[in-house]
Amino acid sequence: MDHPDVNERFQRRIKGTFTEVLGMRLLEVGQGFVRGELPVRDILKQPYGLLHGGAIATFADSLVATGTGRFLALGQTMTTIEFKVNFMVPVKDGTVRGEATALHRGRRTMVWEVRITDGDDRLVALMSTAVMILDPQEPPNAPPPS
Repeated sequence: MDHPDVNERFQRRIKGTFTEVLGMRLLEVGQGFVRGELPVRDILKQPYGLLHGGAIATFADSLVATGTGRFLALGQTMTTIEFKVNFMVPVKDGTVRGEATALHRGRRTMVWEVRITDGDDRLVALMSTAVMILDPQEPPNAPPPS
């Protein structure tokens, strides 16, 4: 199911970031899952004309970050601490779709699986990733407490 309002909010949030350059679009966000798509563009291809593995990994990681954000308390942030991607089939054109699913939610970490498929519903890549949830910190130049 396509949710334009979710994608519009996402596009505003990523404005001016590396994720914006990627050109991905969110389709659906729920508690413990995220679905999105990435149009294959020339700028995202490697010299052999195939979608670059780094673009696929960034797309998958961005889906995970979006999904993790739904679990964060006010002021918390997150960072990826590990990911592994297996690439199955190359992609030359079209659009790839991704679905991230939370497999584990702990107090400080989450584990996700991301499946990337092509227009023929072939499995392009499978990613497993772990993220760390970070509590708010004082800015580095904050004045000492009174």
